[in-house]
Amino acid sequence: MSKCSNIKKQVDILGEVVIAYSYLNLEGGVILKHTIRYLKTTFFPSNTNILKSNKKKEIRNKKNSIENGPEKTLTDFLLMYCIEKVVESSREVYQNHKENIKVSGENNYSYPIEKLFLYNRFEKTEDRMKMIHYIRECLLMYRLEEADPWSRFLSNIIGSLPLNDLNTVKRVFFNPLYKEGLYKSFCTKVSISLIPFDKHIDSDDAGKYYRHYINNSSLLGGYLKILKIYLTIEGNISCFFTVAMRIFGESTFIKLFSVLTHDGKSMDSLLEIEEFLNGIDRGLPKYKTVIAADDMWLIWLKLSFWSDKFNDIRSRLFDKIVIDTNFSTIKGVKHEYTDENINKAISKFKKKKYPPDVIEYVLSMVE
Repeated sequence: MSKCSNIKKQVDILGEVVIAYSYLNLEGGVILKHTIRYLKTTFFPSNTNILKSNKKKEIRNKKNSIENGPEKTLTDFLLMYCIEKVVESSREVYQNHKENIKVSGENNYSYPIEKLFLYNRFEKTEDRMKMIHYIRECLLMYRLEEADPWSRFLSNIIGSLPLNDLNTVKRVFFNPLYKEGLYKSFCTKVSISLIPFDKHIDSDDAGKYYRHYINNSSLLGGYLKILKIYLTIEGNISCFFTVAMRIFGESTFIKLFSVLTHDGKSMDSLLEIEEFLNGIDRGLPKYKTVIAADDMWLIWLKLSFWSDKFNDIRSRLFDKIVIDTNFSTIKGVKHEYTDENINKAISKFKKKKYPPDVIEYVLSMVE
Protein backbone atom coordinates (compact mmCIF):
# COMPACT_ATOMS: atom_id res chain seq x y z
CA MET A 1 0.00 0.00 0.00
CA SER A 2 1.11 3.57 -0.65
CA LYS A 3 -0.19 7.10 -0.21
CA CYS A 4 -0.20 9.96 -2.70
CA SER A 5 -1.97 13.28 -3.19
CA ASN A 6 -4.64 13.64 -5.87
CA ILE A 7 -5.57 16.74 -7.89
CA LYS A 8 -7.67 18.05 -5.00
CA LYS A 9 -4.66 17.60 -2.71
CA GLN A 10 -6.45 14.85 -0.84
CA VAL A 11 -4.66 11.67 0.22
CA ASP A 12 -5.34 8.58 -1.92
CA ILE A 13 -4.37 5.11 -0.73
CA LEU A 14 -3.12 2.99 -3.63
CA GLY A 15 -2.45 -0.72 -3.65
CA GLU A 16 -4.19 -4.05 -3.21
CA VAL A 17 -6.07 -5.56 -0.27
CA VAL A 18 -7.13 -9.21 -0.15
CA ILE A 19 -9.97 -10.12 2.22
CA ALA A 20 -10.38 -13.88 2.73
CA TYR A 21 -13.48 -15.48 4.22
CA SER A 22 -14.37 -18.91 5.54
CA TYR A 23 -17.85 -20.10 6.45
CA LEU A 24 -18.61 -23.77 7.04
CA ASN A 25 -17.14 -25.51 3.96
CA LEU A 26 -17.17 -22.35 1.84
CA GLU A 27 -13.99 -20.38 1.33
CA GLY A 28 -13.04 -17.50 -0.91
CA GLY A 29 -12.17 -13.86 -0.88
CA VAL A 30 -12.42 -10.36 -2.25
CA ILE A 31 -9.61 -8.38 -3.88
CA LEU A 32 -9.81 -4.59 -3.60
CA LYS A 33 -7.40 -2.92 -6.01
CA HIS A 34 -6.89 0.83 -6.32
CA THR A 35 -4.47 2.33 -8.85
CA ILE A 36 -4.14 5.79 -10.33
CA ARG A 37 -6.08 4.55 -13.36
CA TYR A 38 -8.95 2.61 -11.83
CA LEU A 39 -10.65 1.04 -8.81
CA LYS A 40 -11.47 -2.64 -9.13
CA THR A 41 -13.21 -5.25 -6.98
CA THR A 42 -12.76 -8.94 -7.76
CA PHE A 43 -14.44 -11.89 -6.06
CA PHE A 44 -12.87 -15.33 -6.13
CA PRO A 45 -13.78 -18.77 -4.76
CA SER A 46 -11.32 -21.16 -3.22
CA ASN A 47 -10.13 -24.25 -5.06
CA THR A 48 -12.61 -26.32 -3.05
CA ASN A 49 -15.45 -24.64 -4.89
CA ILE A 50 -14.04 -25.25 -8.37
CA LEU A 51 -15.27 -28.46 -9.91
CA LYS A 52 -12.47 -30.72 -11.12
CA SER A 53 -13.00 -32.84 -14.23
CA ASN A 54 -13.26 -36.09 -12.24
CA LYS A 55 -15.84 -34.50 -9.92
CA LYS A 56 -17.86 -33.28 -12.91
CA LYS A 57 -17.84 -36.80 -14.31
CA GLU A 58 -19.05 -38.20 -10.98
CA ILE A 59 -21.86 -35.63 -10.80
CA ARG A 60 -22.95 -36.31 -14.39
CA ASN A 61 -23.01 -40.07 -13.75
CA LYS A 62 -25.29 -39.56 -10.74
CA LYS A 63 -27.52 -37.28 -12.81
CA ASN A 64 -27.74 -39.89 -15.57
CA SER A 65 -28.62 -42.65 -13.10
CA ILE A 66 -31.47 -40.52 -11.74
CA GLU A 67 -32.58 -39.49 -15.21
CA ASN A 68 -32.68 -43.08 -16.48
CA GLY A 69 -34.48 -44.42 -13.41
CA PRO A 70 -37.86 -46.16 -13.88
CA GLU A 71 -39.76 -43.76 -11.62
CA LYS A 72 -38.85 -40.18 -10.79
CA THR A 73 -40.18 -38.13 -7.92
CA LEU A 74 -40.40 -34.35 -7.68
CA THR A 75 -37.23 -34.46 -5.58
CA ASP A 76 -35.44 -36.27 -8.41
CA PHE A 77 -36.42 -33.57 -10.89
CA LEU A 78 -35.22 -30.88 -8.49
CA LEU A 79 -31.93 -32.72 -8.01
CA MET A 80 -31.38 -32.99 -11.77
CA TYR A 81 -32.11 -29.29 -12.16
CA CYS A 82 -29.68 -28.31 -9.39
CA ILE A 83 -26.96 -30.63 -10.72
CA GLU A 84 -27.30 -29.12 -14.19
CA LYS A 85 -26.98 -25.63 -12.74
CA VAL A 86 -23.84 -26.55 -10.78
CA VAL A 87 -22.16 -28.12 -13.81
CA GLU A 88 -23.29 -25.29 -16.09
CA SER A 89 -21.89 -22.62 -13.77
CA SER A 90 -18.44 -24.17 -14.07
CA ARG A 91 -18.62 -24.65 -17.84
CA GLU A 92 -15.83 -23.04 -19.83
CA VAL A 93 -16.73 -21.11 -22.96
CA TYR A 94 -14.52 -23.52 -24.92
CA GLN A 95 -16.71 -26.52 -24.05
CA ASN A 96 -18.82 -26.22 -27.14
CA HIS A 97 -22.31 -27.28 -28.03
CA LYS A 98 -22.12 -29.56 -31.07
CA GLU A 99 -23.69 -26.84 -33.25
CA ASN A 100 -21.55 -24.01 -31.90
CA ILE A 101 -18.82 -22.41 -34.02
CA LYS A 102 -15.61 -24.43 -33.73
CA VAL A 103 -11.93 -23.58 -34.06
CA SER A 104 -11.56 -26.62 -36.33
CA GLY A 105 -14.32 -25.46 -38.71
CA GLU A 106 -13.33 -24.78 -42.31
CA ASN A 107 -16.22 -22.44 -43.24
CA ASN A 108 -16.54 -20.37 -40.08
CA TYR A 109 -16.97 -17.07 -41.91
CA SER A 110 -20.43 -18.15 -43.10
CA TYR A 111 -21.52 -19.26 -39.61
CA PRO A 112 -24.71 -17.36 -38.58
CA ILE A 113 -23.69 -14.80 -35.96
CA GLU A 114 -27.09 -14.94 -34.27
CA LYS A 115 -26.43 -18.60 -33.38
CA LEU A 116 -23.62 -17.54 -31.06
CA PHE A 117 -26.20 -16.19 -28.62
CA LEU A 118 -27.86 -19.61 -28.44
CA TYR A 119 -24.76 -21.59 -27.52
CA ASN A 120 -22.57 -19.15 -25.58
CA ARG A 121 -22.71 -16.96 -22.50
CA PHE A 122 -22.22 -13.21 -22.61
CA GLU A 123 -23.45 -12.16 -19.16
CA LYS A 124 -20.10 -11.75 -17.40
CA THR A 125 -17.09 -9.71 -18.47
CA GLU A 126 -14.99 -12.88 -18.29
CA ASP A 127 -17.39 -14.67 -20.66
CA ARG A 128 -17.22 -11.86 -23.21
CA MET A 129 -13.42 -11.64 -23.11
CA LYS A 130 -13.13 -15.39 -23.69
CA MET A 131 -15.57 -15.17 -26.58
CA ILE A 132 -13.54 -12.39 -28.22
CA HIS A 133 -10.43 -14.59 -28.21
CA TYR A 134 -12.35 -17.70 -29.18
CA ILE A 135 -14.08 -16.07 -32.17
CA ARG A 136 -10.78 -14.64 -33.38
CA GLU A 137 -9.29 -18.15 -33.27
CA CYS A 138 -12.26 -19.49 -35.22
CA LEU A 139 -11.79 -16.75 -37.85
CA LEU A 140 -8.00 -16.88 -37.94
CA MET A 141 -8.08 -17.77 -41.64
CA TYR A 142 -10.07 -14.65 -42.50
CA ARG A 143 -8.96 -11.03 -42.60
CA LEU A 144 -11.49 -8.94 -40.68
CA GLU A 145 -11.96 -5.54 -42.28
CA GLU A 146 -13.66 -2.57 -40.65
CA ALA A 147 -17.04 -2.98 -42.38
CA ASP A 148 -17.09 -6.75 -41.89
CA PRO A 149 -20.14 -8.07 -39.95
CA TRP A 150 -17.83 -10.10 -37.72
CA SER A 151 -15.80 -6.95 -37.01
CA ARG A 152 -18.95 -5.10 -36.00
CA PHE A 153 -19.96 -8.00 -33.77
CA LEU A 154 -16.57 -8.07 -32.02
CA SER A 155 -16.59 -4.28 -31.78
CA ASN A 156 -19.94 -4.38 -29.97
CA ILE A 157 -18.61 -6.95 -27.49
CA ILE A 158 -15.50 -4.84 -26.87
CA GLY A 159 -17.70 -1.79 -26.32
CA SER A 160 -19.55 -3.61 -23.54
CA LEU A 161 -16.35 -4.28 -21.56
CA PRO A 162 -15.05 -2.12 -18.67
CA LEU A 163 -12.20 -0.59 -20.66
CA ASN A 164 -11.26 1.60 -17.69
CA ASP A 165 -9.80 -1.60 -16.22
CA LEU A 166 -6.19 -1.89 -17.36
CA ASN A 167 -6.20 -5.69 -16.93
CA THR A 168 -9.21 -5.99 -19.23
CA VAL A 169 -7.56 -3.85 -21.89
CA LYS A 170 -4.35 -5.89 -21.73
CA ARG A 171 -6.15 -9.23 -21.98
CA VAL A 172 -8.28 -8.14 -24.92
CA PHE A 173 -5.82 -6.11 -26.99
CA PHE A 174 -2.30 -7.28 -26.17
CA ASN A 175 -2.40 -10.54 -28.10
CA PRO A 176 -0.55 -11.64 -31.27
CA LEU A 177 -3.82 -12.84 -32.81
CA TYR A 178 -4.93 -9.22 -33.20
CA LYS A 179 -1.88 -8.07 -35.11
CA GLU A 180 -3.92 -7.79 -38.30
CA GLY A 181 -7.49 -7.10 -39.30
CA LEU A 182 -9.87 -5.50 -36.83
CA TYR A 183 -7.42 -3.84 -34.45
CA LYS A 184 -5.08 -2.74 -37.21
CA SER A 185 -7.84 -0.72 -38.89
CA PHE A 186 -8.88 0.80 -35.56
CA CYS A 187 -5.30 1.74 -34.66
CA THR A 188 -4.78 3.31 -38.07
CA LYS A 189 -7.93 5.39 -37.70
CA VAL A 190 -6.85 6.89 -34.39
CA SER A 191 -3.14 7.01 -35.31
CA ILE A 192 -1.95 4.50 -32.70
CA SER A 193 1.20 2.56 -33.48
CA LEU A 194 0.96 -1.21 -33.14
CA ILE A 195 4.47 -1.39 -31.66
CA PRO A 196 3.37 -0.60 -28.05
CA PHE A 197 0.87 -3.45 -28.24
CA ASP A 198 3.54 -5.91 -29.33
CA LYS A 199 5.98 -4.80 -26.63
CA HIS A 200 3.49 -5.48 -23.84
CA ILE A 201 2.14 -8.84 -24.96
CA ASP A 202 1.71 -11.24 -22.04
CA SER A 203 3.63 -14.37 -23.03
CA ASP A 204 1.60 -16.61 -20.69
CA ASP A 205 -1.71 -15.52 -22.23
CA ALA A 206 -0.22 -15.67 -25.73
CA GLY A 207 0.97 -19.20 -25.05
CA LYS A 208 -2.39 -20.26 -23.68
CA TYR A 209 -4.28 -19.11 -26.77
CA TYR A 210 -1.69 -20.60 -29.13
CA ARG A 211 -1.81 -23.94 -27.32
CA HIS A 212 -5.61 -23.90 -27.37
CA TYR A 213 -5.60 -23.39 -31.14
CA ILE A 214 -3.18 -26.27 -31.69
CA ASN A 215 -5.12 -28.64 -29.44
CA ASN A 216 -8.47 -27.83 -31.08
CA SER A 217 -7.62 -27.48 -34.76
CA SER A 218 -5.74 -29.36 -37.46
CA LEU A 219 -6.08 -26.73 -40.20
CA LEU A 220 -2.68 -26.32 -41.83
CA GLY A 221 -3.52 -22.82 -43.09
CA GLY A 222 -4.27 -21.68 -39.55
CA TYR A 223 -1.07 -23.24 -38.21
CA LEU A 224 1.03 -21.42 -40.81
CA LYS A 225 -0.69 -18.09 -40.24
CA ILE A 226 -0.39 -18.11 -36.45
CA LEU A 227 3.24 -19.28 -36.68
CA LYS A 228 4.17 -16.40 -39.00
CA ILE A 229 2.47 -13.95 -36.65
CA TYR A 230 4.30 -15.23 -33.57
CA LEU A 231 7.65 -15.23 -35.40
CA THR A 232 7.38 -11.56 -36.38
CA ILE A 233 6.00 -9.78 -33.32
CA GLU A 234 7.41 -6.26 -33.33
CA GLY A 235 9.57 -5.29 -30.39
CA ASN A 236 9.22 -8.68 -28.70
CA ILE A 237 12.33 -10.77 -29.21
CA SER A 238 11.61 -14.38 -30.13
CA CYS A 239 7.92 -14.32 -29.17
CA PHE A 240 7.48 -17.79 -30.66
CA PHE A 241 10.26 -19.15 -28.47
CA THR A 242 9.29 -17.37 -25.24
CA VAL A 243 5.76 -18.68 -25.76
CA ALA A 244 5.94 -22.04 -27.52
CA MET A 245 9.31 -23.41 -26.51
CA ARG A 246 8.79 -22.44 -22.87
CA ILE A 247 5.12 -23.28 -22.34
CA PHE A 248 4.17 -26.11 -24.71
CA GLY A 249 4.26 -29.70 -23.52
CA GLU A 250 5.16 -32.88 -25.39
CA SER A 251 1.69 -33.55 -26.81
CA THR A 252 1.35 -29.97 -28.09
CA PHE A 253 4.76 -30.08 -29.80
CA ILE A 254 3.91 -33.39 -31.46
CA LYS A 255 0.55 -32.07 -32.68
CA LEU A 256 2.16 -28.87 -34.01
CA PHE A 257 4.90 -30.68 -35.92
CA SER A 258 2.54 -33.43 -37.10
CA VAL A 259 0.24 -30.94 -38.81
CA LEU A 260 3.12 -28.91 -40.28
CA THR A 261 4.78 -32.03 -41.74
CA HIS A 262 1.70 -34.18 -42.51
CA ASP A 263 2.79 -36.68 -39.86
CA GLY A 264 6.44 -36.52 -40.88
CA LYS A 265 5.85 -37.13 -44.59
CA SER A 266 6.33 -33.65 -46.09
CA MET A 267 8.58 -30.60 -45.69
CA ASP A 268 6.46 -28.30 -47.89
CA SER A 269 5.16 -26.22 -44.97
CA LEU A 270 8.63 -25.92 -43.44
CA LEU A 271 9.96 -24.74 -46.80
CA GLU A 272 7.15 -22.17 -46.90
CA ILE A 273 8.28 -20.85 -43.50
CA GLU A 274 11.86 -20.72 -44.81
CA GLU A 275 10.71 -18.69 -47.83
CA PHE A 276 8.70 -16.40 -45.54
CA LEU A 277 11.68 -15.73 -43.25
CA ASN A 278 14.02 -15.16 -46.20
CA GLY A 279 11.56 -12.69 -47.71
CA ILE A 280 11.47 -10.42 -44.66
CA ASP A 281 13.12 -7.02 -45.07
CA ARG A 282 15.54 -7.21 -42.16
CA GLY A 283 16.58 -3.64 -42.79
CA LEU A 284 13.36 -2.59 -41.05
CA PRO A 285 13.75 -2.17 -37.26
CA LYS A 286 10.60 -4.18 -36.55
CA TYR A 287 12.15 -7.31 -38.08
CA LYS A 288 15.55 -6.94 -36.42
CA THR A 289 14.97 -9.73 -33.88
CA VAL A 290 13.24 -12.23 -36.20
CA ILE A 291 15.03 -15.57 -36.35
CA ALA A 292 17.02 -16.38 -39.50
CA ALA A 293 15.68 -19.11 -41.78
CA ASP A 294 18.83 -21.22 -41.34
CA ASP A 295 18.44 -21.15 -37.55
CA MET A 296 14.78 -22.15 -37.80
CA TRP A 297 15.81 -25.52 -39.20
CA LEU A 298 17.50 -26.25 -35.86
CA ILE A 299 14.13 -25.74 -34.16
CA TRP A 300 12.43 -28.15 -36.56
CA LEU A 301 15.20 -30.68 -35.98
CA LYS A 302 14.68 -30.44 -32.23
CA LEU A 303 10.92 -30.96 -32.59
CA SER A 304 11.51 -34.03 -34.76
CA PHE A 305 12.94 -35.88 -31.76
CA TRP A 306 9.63 -35.74 -29.89
CA SER A 307 8.21 -38.75 -31.74
CA ASP A 308 9.34 -41.72 -33.82
CA LYS A 309 6.81 -40.75 -36.49
CA PHE A 310 9.30 -38.06 -37.58
CA ASN A 311 12.20 -40.49 -38.14
CA ASP A 312 11.89 -40.41 -41.93
CA ILE A 313 11.97 -36.63 -42.17
CA ARG A 314 14.78 -36.18 -39.65
CA SER A 315 17.62 -37.00 -42.05
CA ARG A 316 16.29 -34.40 -44.50
CA LEU A 317 16.22 -31.86 -41.69
CA PHE A 318 19.87 -32.58 -40.94
CA ASP A 319 20.67 -31.77 -44.58
CA LYS A 320 19.12 -28.31 -44.13
CA ILE A 321 21.37 -27.40 -41.19
CA VAL A 322 23.95 -24.78 -42.15
CA ILE A 323 27.15 -24.60 -40.10
CA ASP A 324 28.27 -21.01 -39.59
CA THR A 325 32.06 -20.80 -39.43
CA ASN A 326 31.71 -17.56 -37.47
CA PHE A 327 29.55 -19.18 -34.81
CA SER A 328 30.40 -18.18 -31.24
CA THR A 329 28.94 -19.26 -27.91
CA ILE A 330 26.74 -17.12 -25.70
CA LYS A 331 29.92 -16.09 -23.84
CA GLY A 332 31.49 -14.88 -27.07
CA VAL A 333 33.92 -17.80 -27.41
CA LYS A 334 34.59 -18.91 -30.97
CA HIS A 335 35.47 -22.62 -31.32
CA GLU A 336 37.69 -23.88 -34.09
CA TYR A 337 36.49 -26.98 -35.93
CA THR A 338 39.43 -29.21 -35.05
CA ASP A 339 39.24 -32.96 -34.47
CA GLU A 340 40.03 -32.37 -30.81
CA ASN A 341 37.17 -29.90 -30.30
CA ILE A 342 34.74 -32.07 -32.24
CA ASN A 343 35.61 -35.11 -30.12
CA LYS A 344 35.14 -33.05 -26.94
CA ALA A 345 31.71 -31.91 -28.14
CA ILE A 346 30.68 -35.49 -28.94
CA SER A 347 31.91 -36.65 -25.53
CA LYS A 348 29.86 -33.95 -23.77
CA PHE A 349 26.80 -34.86 -25.84
CA LYS A 350 27.04 -38.52 -24.84
CA LYS A 351 26.96 -37.50 -21.16
CA LYS A 352 23.76 -35.47 -21.57
CA LYS A 353 20.54 -36.96 -20.21
CA TYR A 354 18.91 -37.51 -23.60
CA PRO A 355 16.89 -40.66 -24.40
CA PRO A 356 19.18 -43.46 -25.66
CA ASP A 357 17.49 -43.56 -29.08
CA VAL A 358 18.10 -39.81 -29.56
CA ILE A 359 21.80 -40.17 -28.68
CA GLU A 360 22.15 -43.18 -30.97
CA TYR A 361 20.46 -41.41 -33.88
CA VAL A 362 22.49 -38.19 -33.58
CA LEU A 363 25.77 -40.08 -33.29
CA SER A 364 24.91 -42.13 -36.38
CA MET A 365 24.58 -38.86 -38.30
CA VAL A 366 27.86 -37.29 -37.18
CA GLU A 367 30.31 -40.11 -36.53
